[in-house]
Amino acid sequence: MLKLKKDIFLTFLGTFVGSFFVLYLVAYVLLKRFFIENVDGALMDRFNALWLDIGSAFIIVFTISYFFIRRLQKRISQDTSKIQDYLEAIDAKNYDAVLKINYYTEYLHIAVLLKNLVKRLKNKDKKRD
Repeated sequence: MLKLKKDIFLTFLGTFVGSFFVLYLVAYVLLKRFFIENVDGALMDRFNALWLDIGSAFIIVFTISYFFIRRLQKRISQDTSKIQDYLEAIDAKNYDAVLKINYYTEYLHIAVLLKNLVKRLKNKDKKRD
């Protein structure tokens, strides 16, 4: 089974890097073929230098995106682990366990539903005793 945080991170990162790399390569090849027939050597050197600059800009954007993706992955991981810890506590019949979600409203909605379920479970256990 895949872990959600790794799957999101690797899919987004792979898609981002792959699509920009392919786009960069295709544009370079097409423009180079166009320029080979129409330019001299000095202009071709400037063309290659321009594409090196574009590649450098891509690496900078990639690095910035990488840190944003890591931040997103960390937040998802924190909220997911809190829900997992809460469910493990409930499984151990610790009905007073605390669940606090910090980042995403979807997880907050799940937490509210889980708390309501735990209240019902707690009341059901009290009636049995």
